[in-house]
Amino acid sequence: MNHSRTGARARKRRGFLCLLLLTACTGTEDGKEPLRQVVSTNKYHMRIVSQYNAAGQKEGKELQFYYNGALMALQPFKAGLRDGRTVIFHHPNIFTKPLTVQKIIHFKNDRQHGKVYVFYENGHLETAQQYHRGNIVGNAYFFDDWGRLKCRETFGPGERIVAYACYDTLGRLTRSRGN
Repeated sequence: MNHSRTGARARKRRGFLCLLLLTACTGTEDGKEPLRQVVSTNKYHMRIVSQYNAAGQKEGKELQFYYNGALMALQPFKAGLRDGRTVIFHHPNIFTKPLTVQKIIHFKNDRQHGKVYVFYENGHLETAQQYHRGNIVGNAYFFDDWGRLKCRETFGPGERIVAYACYDTLGRLTRSRGN
C-alpha cells in the first residue's frame, strides 16, 4: 500500500471536514445585521454554501456544488424562502466541456413564479414555460435539440391543457387540438 497516497487522502478529508465546520460572518452594505455563512454537505456529497440572517433563515445567494467541485446551482433566498432567479447547471465533464446552464427558474415566496427555461447540454432551448404562484399558465413551448419547435401547449385553469399543436422536424403540423 502506498502510504504517501493514503496520507494525502487523510489530509484531504481533514481539510474538507475543517471546511465544513467553517462559519464566517459577512457584513452588509446597507447596515443590516451581518449574515452568517455556513458551508455544509448533503447526502449526495454535494457542498452547499448558504447565508443565514439573525433569525436563522436563509438569506442571499446559496451556492451548490457537485462532488467534483463544479458549480451546480445558484439560488437566491429571502427570509428563508427561494425568491428570485435560480440557475441550475449541467454536470460538467471537466475534460471535454465548459459549464452550461440546465435550467433557469424564477421563484417568489418559494413557489415558481415567472418564466422557466430548460436547456439541452448543447445550449439550445428545450422548454419554455410560464408560472404564476406555482401553477403553470399560458403557453408552454417544447423544442428539439436543434432548437426547432416540437410542441406548443396552452394551459387553462387547474393546469389543464386546453390546446396543443405538435410539429415534425420540417415544421409541419402533425397533430393538434383546440386553437
